[in-house]
Amino acid sequence: MAAAAEDATKYGADGSALKNVNIAGNEYEALADGEYDVILLGTGMKECVLAGLLSVKGMKVLQVDRNDYYGGNCASLDLESLCTHFGQPYDDSAKALGRPRRYLIDLIPKFILANGKLVKMLLHTGVTRYIDFQGVASSYVYTDGSIYKVPVTPSEALKTSLVGFFQKRYLRSFAQFLGSYESQKVAETPTDVALKKSSPEQIRGILKAYYDRHNPNKSGEVDKIMEMYADKLAVMFATLEKRYGIPAVPEEVPVEFGEGSLGLMIKAVPTGENGDRTTTQIVKFNDLDPELPNAKIQRDNVVDVGDIISTLNGEDVLWMPYADLLGKIKASKRPLQLTFMKPLKERPPAQSGKYDLNSMTMADLYKEFGLDENSQCFIGHAMALHTDDSYLSRTALETMEAVKVYGTSVGRYGQNSPYLYPQYGLSNLPEGFARLAAVYGSTIMLRKDVEEILKDKDGKVCGVRAGKQAAKAPIVIGDPSYFPKEDLKVTGKIIRTVCVMSGPVPKTDSAGSAQIILPSMHLKGKKNDIFISILSKDMEVCPEGFWLGIVSTEIETANPQAEIDVAIKLLGNVVRRFDGIAETYAPIDERGTNGQYITKSYDATSHFSYESTEIEELYERITGEPVNFNVSVEEMMAKQRGAMGM
Repeated sequence: MAAAAEDATKYGADGSALKNVNIAGNEYEALADGEYDVILLGTGMKECVLAGLLSVKGMKVLQVDRNDYYGGNCASLDLESLCTHFGQPYDDSAKALGRPRRYLIDLIPKFILANGKLVKMLLHTGVTRYIDFQGVASSYVYTDGSIYKVPVTPSEALKTSLVGFFQKRYLRSFAQFLGSYESQKVAETPTDVALKKSSPEQIRGILKAYYDRHNPNKSGEVDKIMEMYADKLAVMFATLEKRYGIPAVPEEVPVEFGEGSLGLMIKAVPTGENGDRTTTQIVKFNDLDPELPNAKIQRDNVVDVGDIISTLNGEDVLWMPYADLLGKIKASKRPLQLTFMKPLKERPPAQSGKYDLNSMTMADLYKEFGLDENSQCFIGHAMALHTDDSYLSRTALETMEAVKVYGTSVGRYGQNSPYLYPQYGLSNLPEGFARLAAVYGSTIMLRKDVEEILKDKDGKVCGVRAGKQAAKAPIVIGDPSYFPKEDLKVTGKIIRTVCVMSGPVPKTDSAGSAQIILPSMHLKGKKNDIFISILSKDMEVCPEGFWLGIVSTEIETANPQAEIDVAIKLLGNVVRRFDGIAETYAPIDERGTNGQYITKSYDATSHFSYESTEIEELYERITGEPVNFNVSVEEMMAKQRGAMGM
């Protein structure tokens, strides 16, 4: 495939000689076919999944990677390559561990939830035909210096020694509740998303800005309110939004109007819990001549009925009386700019038995079942897979959905844990999706380093340049290593340590693969969890008689190796160790407003839950619609062929 891609730099897909391509007024030699709908940089798991999904969607895709192998940071290396990667000699002690090609060691180890989003993507696209999966044998949690199997069923809850005698009854009751719980749609608002991603200081800023705009008399009480509702921030914000009728984290769209009718009918609409305030909202669209500039705003669906006028030419007019605002609009010179705020969305009740999981926090739900801190810890960290305790103050629905996915993943394909893993290493995942993309017409180029993201005079992405060659596209997606530092923000550092072991993890009932989570609550001086992935010969990633243990966590001190000492000691029989430290990044502009979509660095967790959500969100942002997991790719293509009379 790579060789064919090299030919594509001289000839088009139809075999004809390529012409130059003009991008933002500059002439370049065409890179591959020269013009695409989407260009992806890197062949990491996220980039390859997106390439596959977008190719299936019918987009013309070019995927470029500077390396001569698939996977990027998700590559699986043999032992000799791993030594080179970490700057260690491939010496006699390494050779004594067996033939190097018998090892396929992940640089970033991740397991797959058997009933999670990534499996749904695999089934939806049919990539499973390219990959064989193996069930991970066991899932454990570290508590008070020991490792315990994570209980899922009511009977396991009664037998586990993870909790005390009196807690077992409460844990069994929660397990029964989980067994009867039916999944419900998580109604997540922009405020929910912001609270999950924000630090306490950032949340304080959101609250202060909210009061400054809507009730300045309360601005001086922000610290007191934050302290009062420290464990119920999500509920506090939901209450405020209901009271004022305005989102705490608003989605606002600036729109410029030229001469003539705006094409909008606006009026004052009561807002808030008591209807004692009014905002000016769009109530109807007027018919406009399609040739008029303002008609384009309607055609492009920039604004909707119900949107609220929040600023006029930069002035905050959110609470301005309707008559005054209308007079200001009429008196303003054209062009004028109005900013429209998307209204607060009603959150439907999420009822499960007597509990409305949308209106109570997870801390409240734990209290209802009498679960102590230890039980809360393994449910929240080892089952719901949260990485800190901020989830306690968010809605219970979010955590119950995550725990349900965990529970329904256990044994789904006959495995004793909730996890699956591709045989012969993780690099099979991106390669499988790359094959899918190629089947649907995408072009894949290895050994091609992109030197520049090309943009037009307005800062919009319009292509990429590799030497004298370039390809045009309005959308560019890639991992952070392909983008300039000014487009990125540093989110932290992660240590990942690969250990070759001569025996299984002591004090476990598994001689095979396993996941072990060490919650920060049970770690001295740590705020972040530590994750351990154990892989064995069953996965065809190491020779018989050896195991791989890969430890990862977010770095918090100047001595990261010391932070993971507790995990390394758990592994026991370590015969070779490789320590790697990576800085992590996220895009400054996560919305991709200029057509540039940068994927986030891989986190320290040992599962793909967060990456799967990111892929789903990026796909929806780019295409304007969610992935339809209910229809297979084969069914989609059959419908397309039928519509074309094929």
